[in-house]
Amino acid sequence: MSTVWVTADHHFSHARIIEYCARPFSSVEEMDAELIRRWNEAVRPDDLVVHLGDFALASVERIQELVAQLNGHKVIVLGNHDRSVTAMRRLGFDEAYREYEVRGIPCVHDPEHARPGEITLCGHVHNRWGELRRTDGALLINVGVDVRSFRPVSLEDSLRPPSSMSSSP
Repeated sequence: MSTVWVTADHHFSHARIIEYCARPFSSVEEMDAELIRRWNEAVRPDDLVVHLGDFALASVERIQELVAQLNGHKVIVLGNHDRSVTAMRRLGFDEAYREYEVRGIPCVHDPEHARPGEITLCGHVHNRWGELRRTDGALLINVGVDVRSFRPVSLEDSLRPPSSMSSSP
């Protein structure tokens, strides 16, 4: 049986993200190579990966190269730095959506779009927090690479608090 993985906020080829999030990489090239290595170390070709947005800040050609190098059946939930659903499919993602559910768990990019009272997987917040309980009862779980050791996390492990996970490479 294939594994379901969730992840967010890779920001491939985005030089400023290294500074913004204090990522431990000396260059975009090093960051991209390490993110690809860690993805493929975890994900097998027949696994499902749900990416919760902000995949890359790069040219069309570079995004196509990146997507082609990554294992798994790749689903993207659009983030604020991603292109349209149609464009993301053309760039190599197997599926693209504005909202998505995996095994009944809502997946969004921006935690502001979480449903009241539900567990919701999200990205967008980078290293600001790993898990957050809103006043409306929603439990938000950040699956972004900045709090998940720069790699996708299995759906089962995503439901564990990321504060117990190392963020160093």
